[in-house]
Amino acid sequence: MEKRREFNMFNYKLFGTAALLVACADLQAVECTTTAINMSSGTCNASGNWYNEIHVDGTGTVVEATSNDVTVDYSYASNSLIAVDNNAELKFDGNLTVDAGGPRHAIALNYISYGALTKMTVSGNLTTTADGANVRGIYMNTGSTMEIDGDLIANRPGYSSPYGRGGSSVQVETGATLIVNGKTFMTSDYASGLRSGGNSLFKDNVDINTKNYTAGLHNWGNVIFQKNLTINTENAYGIMTTNGSIEVDGVTEITTLGSGYNGIYATGDNVLVALGDSSTVSPGTKVLLKNTTVTTMGLNGYGLFVHASLNANDKKSIISVDGSSSIVSNATAIYVTGDTSTIINSGNILSSLGNGIDVSNIVSGSIITNNGNITALTPNLNAILGSPAQDTITNTSGTIKGQIDASLGDDNFIWTGGLIDSFIGNDGSDTAAITSVNYDGTQLLDGGDDVSTSDGYIDTITFSNYSNVTTSSTKLINWEK
Repeated sequence: MEKRREFNMFNYKLFGTAALLVACADLQAVECTTTAINMSSGTCNASGNWYNEIHVDGTGTVVEATSNDVTVDYSYASNSLIAVDNNAELKFDGNLTVDAGGPRHAIALNYISYGALTKMTVSGNLTTTADGANVRGIYMNTGSTMEIDGDLIANRPGYSSPYGRGGSSVQVETGATLIVNGKTFMTSDYASGLRSGGNSLFKDNVDINTKNYTAGLHNWGNVIFQKNLTINTENAYGIMTTNGSIEVDGVTEITTLGSGYNGIYATGDNVLVALGDSSTVSPGTKVLLKNTTVTTMGLNGYGLFVHASLNANDKKSIISVDGSSSIVSNATAIYVTGDTSTIINSGNILSSLGNGIDVSNIVSGSIITNNGNITALTPNLNAILGSPAQDTITNTSGTIKGQIDASLGDDNFIWTGGLIDSFIGNDGSDTAAITSVNYDGTQLLDGGDDVSTSDGYIDTITFSNYSNVTTSSTKLINWEK
């Protein structure tokens, strides 16, 4: 049997076992700022002892606000302004604005009922603000679902003291689902932007601006952006993902400012970061960049940091930068650690004060293939710095500006096209195969260590079709064969 009550604040319907709603004391007001509303017990405590301003609780409880616009403002609530728990459902047919102050979330689903099938829907736009310590504009615990038909604007202003730090604009825990059909705008200061361990789907453009905390996007679940993603951070990572997947179907732009903060930080046993490229590849830790621009302007912050766990079943990492993408960094542009790695570059990789690609902490070797541009602007730093194990480095086209240092190990260097400045083999029995028509004898080709075979290192270089090339003794050195 349906029960219906109408107030000037908003209209609502109660189904199932829900009790009658007790509205704010001022029923003419649009903003509920004076008392609490508990849609479960039907009590309204004007002294402010209740935890929430709106609380929908209990199996079979369905509450629908049918007015065009509803605003819920902070007053006496000591916890989330809107809370939905224990398999209840809350619907807003129009726009919703929730403005929380102090140590409380603006909206919390399943905050006290972990795993319940709790649901909230907003047919219009949703705007949230939360500015206390360790709070969220939207907090979704395991089992909950939220769908927003309009735009989402989630603000998390904060400040440096312990009373204003922590939390995020939006947090989706493991097992929760968020769907936003309109555009999304998130801002946060001393807090993260989006923290997602569950399933998050954004069907329109997403813009995240974060300062002074972990990351614009911190993911350990599955996030899909069906259009464009823009992330701007200051003293925060652009993207931090620890397992899980991030997929972007459109254009991605990531810009970070601040010392030590990476554009993309991907680590774990099984990670997928597919920005503009969701092609199927073998298992492992994968970063696939298409229509992507990553710019890190602070000191000591990598453009891309990738680590495949040494404890994973598949310990390799795969990185692809296509011709429509670029990584530009003051520090090293791409830094990879773990067991093995495969890097294919067709885009633009540039470092001002570090290495272009650095795999010096890879344990079992790397395969690096360049079809684009790799540049290290600082003298004596490397366009490519190899691992202490066996690496295979190939330049098929494009330009490698700065030295290629294969580091230790028995390395292979293959130059079939494009331009390079120099190759240095270092210790190990290295091989170099030079077939590029761009080789003219002016490039440094150094096998490393010495020309003696007594140390067990035998470096071998072969040329094709260079009968007319005069090689300087200072440019072709340290090859035993």
